[in-house]
Amino acid sequence: MNDAVDDAAHARPPRSDDIIALAEGKRKCALASGALQPIRTTTEWLAQDGLEFPVRWVDSLARKARTGNSPSIDPFAEPETDLLVAEAGDHHRILLNKFPVIDDHLLIVSRAFVEQSAPLEAADFNAILPLLRDVGGLAFYNGDRIAGASQRHRHLQWIPRGEDVALPLLRALESAAGTGHRRCAAWPYRHWIAALPRAIWASADGAHALHDCYQAGCRALALAGTNASAYNLLLTRSALLMVPRSRESVEDVSINALGFAGSFFVGARARIETIRRVTPLGVLAAVGR
Repeated sequence: MNDAVDDAAHARPPRSDDIIALAEGKRKCALASGALQPIRTTTEWLAQDGLEFPVRWVDSLARKARTGNSPSIDPFAEPETDLLVAEAGDHHRILLNKFPVIDDHLLIVSRAFVEQSAPLEAADFNAILPLLRDVGGLAFYNGDRIAGASQRHRHLQWIPRGEDVALPLLRALESAAGTGHRRCAAWPYRHWIAALPRAIWASADGAHALHDCYQAGCRALALAGTNASAYNLLLTRSALLMVPRSRESVEDVSINALGFAGSFFVGARARIETIRRVTPLGVLAAVGR
């Protein structure tokens, strides 16, 4: 991206209330046309340290791999019309996730190709900021294949936080942020937490403030804003979390950013027993640092 993109981060995109309504309308049309292919799951719960971790058994992940994740195809270069929800400023689009496990899962995709492993910029935060400001929910980012990215083309993701989306580690994250801690003592992997003041969401310069927090996290974790290190980023209205990654999976259990919110997805029922044996936090420690 260039200076023009950076300048665009000062401009506040429109409120997101209409985007949610547009997404629901698009969802109905995309389901009817077959462009949207929800992945049905069965959830089992694993207990550790007083928390209940949802593990969704997704036995159609193989279908997704065959039809949606070919490394030679960029699905975001010319997105399917039925999946296009809205523009997010001059440099991003909002799309429905073609293979959602969670309802109302949105992708915030750069219009031009940018490597998923490249450092995030203020314009990326500008594109996601309205959804968090107006609706709440959780934004997340898988920085590189090792961090769980299935596509190289830059895309952030957003999900709501309704009762049907169980994310047990977010409570610990927001509690740590609220008390000013940079770490959560119960988490056995390297990470960095930043508390986000409410003023960020009302500020015309909020995207730059979020980007400053992100860069501080890169420095604290020795990512240094380079392409060399994989990481996951999670972002709520009150906290930003960054977790550096060393591996994409452990014993065939793949982990993306939602794992660090406490939500797991597996492609075979046998992998649930792997998480039970290793423990949810043990799995996260194995793929982190």
